[in-house]
Amino acid sequence: MSYFFITGAYRSGTTLLDKLLCSHPSLQVASQPFPLLFVAIKETFCQSIGYQGEQFPLSNYFREKEYCPEDVTKFLDKFKISKEFLEVVYKRLQSFSGTGDRLSNWIDILGQIETGHLCDIYRELLPAYFEDAGRHFGCKEILCEEFIPYFIQKGIRCIHITRDPRDMMCSLNAKKGHEFVGDLRPTLFNIHNWRKSVAFALQYESSPLLHTLRYEDLVCDPKGELLKITDFFGVEPYASKKNLLSENNHWKANSSFQNYTEISTDSVGRYKKALPESVIAFIEATCFAEMKYLGYGLPPKNEHEMFRTIKNFKEPYELERNNPPSDYSERSFLKDLETIRLHEIIHGGGFSPEQFVFSEIGVILNETI
Repeated sequence: MSYFFITGAYRSGTTLLDKLLCSHPSLQVASQPFPLLFVAIKETFCQSIGYQGEQFPLSNYFREKEYCPEDVTKFLDKFKISKEFLEVVYKRLQSFSGTGDRLSNWIDILGQIETGHLCDIYRELLPAYFEDAGRHFGCKEILCEEFIPYFIQKGIRCIHITRDPRDMMCSLNAKKGHEFVGDLRPTLFNIHNWRKSVAFALQYESSPLLHTLRYEDLVCDPKGELLKITDFFGVEPYASKKNLLSENNHWKANSSFQNYTEISTDSVGRYKKALPESVIAFIEATCFAEMKYLGYGLPPKNEHEMFRTIKNFKEPYELERNNPPSDYSERSFLKDLETIRLHEIIHGGGFSPEQFVFSEIGVILNETI
């Protein structure tokens, strides 16, 4: 019996991936069963260093000066989760409105769990979800990339999925997107979350315990991508069948545009018709190096054109959230930091972790262009 963890940015295909894995007889996946567990652990870390500046516990690390991902991993290595801690998480989950599976027998399970590290608790909680014994148990949680290094260190396999940021933004902001992730967020804030997600994937992609894939490849060649995943787990390939989702009775995709019962490529490139041109240009200017590394098509752009795009960007969406602030994408000092980051990628520079999460990522992106 072994364990795994699926993560990625919101609206990047994590749900489709977990449903596809569930259709394999040796794999069992719970979809966001205890999201507030990861939030509570990160909150505890912030409290342990006397840090009160984090608006969102699952940070995007942009402009972060007080701690780094390695600090979080060291904390997780020492932090022991008590039964009382889990009881508090359980109470918070009762009023949590997010989508996902929920563990119905928390109380029974809490009575059996002893104090332990996250990896121990993870291994105890997951089997409680499934009536059928599987060879591999896992769950998916969005925006939890910062837990990847810890899980890898503890021998827990991780799968990271990414998506073209233009289509991710399209899914977040169009039609039914708010039903899955809440009210609209500022464009630049979403970009920061996407870049953080990619940074963790690139930093640890050489690990044999991390498998990375693109959403576009999954929907365009599902059998090929799933064969790579079964190789990753060392299990038998999927049985040949027309609908790979057939084991999930009456499952409908959580698309922001329409319902699907089978894998569809309709969502690939949808941004071309659904996103404002100014948003497309802004994403391409702020994410172009990551997009080029990942193989996402980009129109020809010169350095000065991208600088102008960043400087002149105006948020086109009506935002009701106060956190992050509605003018986040238009704040001058944030735009200045974006131009500095872009200049460093193009010409080389200090590659501060405050801009790249890991300094090594700046080097990789510089070499990519």
